[in-house]
Amino acid sequence: NPEGEALVCDGLRLTYRQLDDQVAGVAASLVGLGLTKGDRIALLLANGPEFLIALLASLRIGAIAVPINVREQTPELKHILNDCGAALLVHDAAIAERLPTDADLPALQRRLSVGGSVVGSQAFETLAGSTAAFAPVLVDEEETAVILYTSGTTGQPKGAMLTHLNIIHSAMHFELCMELGARERSLLAVPASHVTGLVATLFTMLRTAGCSVIMRTFKADDFLALAACEK
Repeated sequence: NPEGEALVCDGLRLTYRQLDDQVAGVAASLVGLGLTKGDRIALLLANGPEFLIALLASLRIGAIAVPINVREQTPELKHILNDCGAALLVHDAAIAERLPTDADLPALQRRLSVGGSVVGSQAFETLAGSTAAFAPVLVDEEETAVILYTSGTTGQPKGAMLTHLNIIHSAMHFELCMELGARERSLLAVPASHVTGLVATLFTMLRTAGCSVIMRTFKADDFLALAACEK
């Protein structure tokens, strides 16, 4: 579905061809930064186009994406980033003050900021324009694709590993049980870092060559308006 819409957010509309170009550019840049298969790339991002682009670019190079809830505080962020051994952190500039220091994250090699300049972080927006080529990365269906962390209400957050097969199998279940057809549209109102937003919306829309309509923050009036106009 190269000319069909893949992503809508605010005034931005990306076709699958445009999304693929941006993902390819970021993926090539990640390889240029030294990221390789199996590296953990933490995504501390609120809902937005950058989340999906960074997620797909991470998977394209065989890395493991680690989406993190942007409401986590410094102690939990320190634990999660160290526990998964994140080599790269892609974060919203607005929450930079809550990030652990470099001294607290010995495995972290680099930071990328989205939506503003932050001391110690490279701007994520500079990555998408790369045209460098890189060798295709092959992954087994049982290899880990994503690590999702629990809320930590009964202790430290714990990482649940989702394989490539887990994700595809779940997306197929949503497609079958909800009787979804080709080129569906889904409104993402829950956090993309949550399994519902990640799998039930983003990956399921990719499965159907459909479109994810992304809300940056949930507001009831905006939700109802978007639901009506994106049918």
